[in-house]
Amino acid sequence: MVDYSLCDFKSQWLDLVHQNQTLSKTELRKKNPSIYMRLYRGDKEWTYKRDV
Repeated sequence: MVDYSLCDFKSQWLDLVHQNQTLSKTELRKKNPSIYMRLYRGDKEWTYKRDV
C-alpha cells in the first residue's frame, strides 16, 4: 500500500486543475473524487482557498 501525504494530494489536485483549466470545481471533483475528498477532510481551508 502506498502512503500518500496531504502534500501529494495537493500536488495532484493542482495538476488536475492545471490540466483542466476550463472545468469548474464540481467537474474537477467528478474527474477525481478521491483526491478532493482527501483534501476536504485533511485541509478544508486549503481546499476552499483553491476554489476555481
